[in-house]
Amino acid sequence: MKRAEVVGWLREERAEALEALYRRADEVRRRTVGEAVHLRGLIEISNHCARSCGYCGLRREHEGLGRYRMTAEEILGCAREAAEYGYGTVVMQSGEDYGIPAAWLAELVRRIKTETP
Repeated sequence: MKRAEVVGWLREERAEALEALYRRADEVRRRTVGEAVHLRGLIEISNHCARSCGYCGLRREHEGLGRYRMTAEEILGCAREAAEYGYGTVVMQSGEDYGIPAAWLAELVRRIKTETP
């Protein structure tokens, strides 16, 4: 779709027109990924954050929040459990946490990829 068409759909309010859009989107989904359902597990590895985003409960000014960082073994345990439940992938997420070294995280990803399907 061109930009003007996308903007037009975002402004569309007629139910019958939106039904046509939904059918079109479903057809694209079917051609692209088929009928399979892909599950992803979300692992919140830390709630520390250096940012001050006004909408976010993790923002650094939120002093009453009990902060945590998961250990590598805790994260691996979650990844293993996600695999047992049939999740195809896991997503690790945190606030913008400068206390998580890049090398540590890279090694953790390698371990997850090696030790889980």
